Amino acid sequence: MLKAASLLTVGLALAVIVPWMWSVEPEPGPTPDQLPYDVRVWLGQGRFTRVHAGHSVFTVTRDPLASPCKNGTAAGCEDEEETVVLVHGFPTSSFDYRRVMDPLWERLGRRVRVLAFDHLGFGLSDKPPNLTYSVTDHADTTLALLRALRVRRAHIVAHDMGDSVVTEILARYTRDDIYGIKSFLHIRSVVFTNGGMRINLASLRVTQTLLASPLGPQLNELMSRLLPPDNWIARRQLASLWRPGYEDEARQRQDIRHILALLAYNGGHRILHNTISYLHDRYRLERRWLEALAVTDVPVFLVWGAEDAVAPPAIAESVRDVLVANPAQRRWTPERLTWVHAGHFLMLEDGPAWTHIVHDLVRAVQTRGSPA
Repeated sequence: MLKAASLLTVGLALAVIVPWMWSVEPEPGPTPDQLPYDVRVWLGQGRFTRVHAGHSVFTVTRDPLASPCKNGTAAGCEDEEETVVLVHGFPTSSFDYRRVMDPLWERLGRRVRVLAFDHLGFGLSDKPPNLTYSVTDHADTTLALLRALRVRRAHIVAHDMGDSVVTEILARYTRDDIYGIKSFLHIRSVVFTNGGMRINLASLRVTQTLLASPLGPQLNELMSRLLPPDNWIARRQLASLWRPGYEDEARQRQDIRHILALLAYNGGHRILHNTISYLHDRYRLERRWLEALAVTDVPVFLVWGAEDAVAPPAIAESVRDVLVANPAQRRWTPERLTWVHAGHFLMLEDGPAWTHIVHDLVRAVQTRGSPA
């Protein structure tokens, strides 16, 4: 009798609570004027480029200063033609690179262009609700953007989901007879930083697993109705990605605040179940991507935060082994893998180390050359 009464009580409570939950309107994301000040400054430095089905991608660039090329001499022309492309991950944006973009540009003598951009569905770019947001979609958009911005020679630095996007681009680059990328783009080097490039070795967060599950759309809709974008669950999940004992807690809180504001901008928090679909591609396309790394002659490097709770060192070591077995990569063995005392967001946690390492790798390729 008591058990039946309890079940009846629970049933009645759910009958009242569930309709109420679905009647709550989702909290809208911030307007441009409501974004944090530093993000508004970043927005003011960028521009939008239409590249995919009329959708706009947000970009920020640091362009090369006047060079001897402008005077008709050959010296320095190769450097001026080059662009360092910074590719972000999930669920963040190009704003991850705000503290390293200018130092890298300065250290490279302001002789190259540095480009950061937001994938569709992320940051300040358009966030249409009806896209699949697959890795192949992101690769299509990235290549279209580079073509639209006339990027001819690129050093690409990727992070997190961006690793998968760039590996898909490398897979196409190795099959140029099919894709024809080399007709407009020469990839001079690639640097991968912390990401789940071997998905079975990754330690996914609970929210990632749930959002990528069949319940993801309903769960995300419910969360967007009941919780503000800057909720304690999101803050705690993101904080767990910094290395244990990270000292600058104030900066960490600010970085997380920026990430969540940009995530929610233009309703991005309501399509997380779509933008996380890259996880399915990691399972489905991993073999294709590893095969590309096993044969590519593009110099490929790994720069890894050694205390990453999501993309642990075992991933970097596994990918390194694939590259070491590639004869075309052997000349770069001493620079293959660099460890950084950091967690997942090494460009945020230790920007000077990130800048120093990426600069040295780009200069090494510029000095020693890469295949034409």
